[in-house]
Amino acid sequence: MKNILIQLILGLFLISVLPAQSEDKFEHPEWEFQEIPNEEYYVYQFAYFAKIRNQHPFKDLGLVQVHSCDEICESYLKDPMSQDSMYLPSNYDAGLLVIAHSISGNAFLLYSAYDGPDYGEYYDYRSEIIAYKLSGEEGLSSIKPWFSWTTGDWSIEELIWIDADQIGMKIY
Repeated sequence: MKNILIQLILGLFLISVLPAQSEDKFEHPEWEFQEIPNEEYYVYQFAYFAKIRNQHPFKDLGLVQVHSCDEICESYLKDPMSQDSMYLPSNYDAGLLVIAHSISGNAFLLYSAYDGPDYGEYYDYRSEIIAYKLSGEEGLSSIKPWFSWTTGDWSIEELIWIDADQIGMKIY
């Protein structure tokens, strides 16, 4: 089964294939995009938020999300029983923008972006996506690297899952 990425660029949606999961390391995919109609995104967006409204994948794994800011923002997943934690990476001072859980609850995406025209003075790229698969029933050991991806071409405003194999982004 192929994984698809849908993106909104200047009011246009583009489609590209995502990578398969590899063992304990991040893949770095290269995507080619195809256009789809703008109106579709808003249908997907409504459906996504309706489907995930009552999801709590981290809580179901016995984990809590911790976020702190002191000049630089950082996010972690913490196991309150063992006190172990896992850093949720972001290469931006503002930290993660959003964690987007898949509709099936078996994956999540982290995304961050910087929208200033001077991004090159501070960062190597404008946007990043870091993905994890969830394979297990308990704790941090259930979280496995999937892929990471960056671009200097645009910033991400919103990211949603379309279904188990597709995600959508609104970018600028």
